[in-house]
Amino acid sequence: MRTLFILLRTEFLSLVNSMNRKGKTPFIVAAIGLAILGLFMIAMFGFIGAATADVLVKKGLSEFAVFVSLSLSMIIALMFGVMNSTRDARSSDTDMLLSMPIPKSSIVVSKLLGMYLLDVLCAAVMILPSTAIVCLRGPGSSALFLRSVLIVFLVPAIPLFISLLIGSLISFLRKVTKFGQLAATVLSFAVLMVYMIVVPNLSDYAEKLDITPAEALSKMKKIPPFYWITEAVFSGDVLCLLLTLLITLIPMTLAVIIHARGLNGVDFHADNSKKARTYKLASPRKAVISMEFRRYFSSTNYIMNTLIGSLFMVAATVFLLIKGMPTIT
Repeated sequence: MRTLFILLRTEFLSLVNSMNRKGKTPFIVAAIGLAILGLFMIAMFGFIGAATADVLVKKGLSEFAVFVSLSLSMIIALMFGVMNSTRDARSSDTDMLLSMPIPKSSIVVSKLLGMYLLDVLCAAVMILPSTAIVCLRGPGSSALFLRSVLIVFLVPAIPLFISLLIGSLISFLRKVTKFGQLAATVLSFAVLMVYMIVVPNLSDYAEKLDITPAEALSKMKKIPPFYWITEAVFSGDVLCLLLTLLITLIPMTLAVIIHARGLNGVDFHADNSKKARTYKLASPRKAVISMEFRRYFSSTNYIMNTLIGSLFMVAATVFLLIKGMPTIT
């Protein structure tokens, strides 16, 4: 237990230090900055979930509001899970831990527990405010809210399993190809762009939504797993509760198996020896271009800071050329 606590503490320190890579900021300042950022994101997600649920409840779509909050919580948890998995795939911390006299089970549990708790937090800040609105302003009850609290601890198993699967795929690509790093960066960038486009505008989408409860039900049934979880929360259907347990506990078990098998303790040395074997000469110009290309695509934050503005300017220019200036004015 003490080893597990030390590993969790190390995970937290690694997260704080990732915000302070150059080491110029004191640790306590970086930790406070991370806490402020976390509180801001929690408040933002909670507000978006509550505002969206309020709009849908006013339209008589209380069950659809629960469905949207569940779906969005899994999308946000998947976003953080993918970023965390790609970060783990790029680092050699796990390999160094496996070289120490630390039980492998403790390493597996600490990694999974850290990711699981983050996913639980994402689920809680999206689901609980939404179900609270449904209970206060819709046909919900205290039993519905209690069921939503239970679901908060089950739903993260699905995005956790998917993110670990993606992380394993990226680790495999890094071993067999030269483009694993690029794949990780592109994937993180794509997930972040989807989040930036969908999440902030969710309440606006809900305002423009014009469907009946029957149409909303038919749309929910098109995604059976999400519909089962929604029914388990909203109506407490026993069969849907059992199906929810099934579709969440199985991915959790698979996540443990995938993560445990992915820790073999030899990747760090094998990767270095592979790099030594594949070393070859190249022209200075090609070497410089290749180095700058890899450096540019090695950081999602750097791409966001330099590329996103250019993309928006190109998109605005194309829009003006097609639609013309009077469209904006």
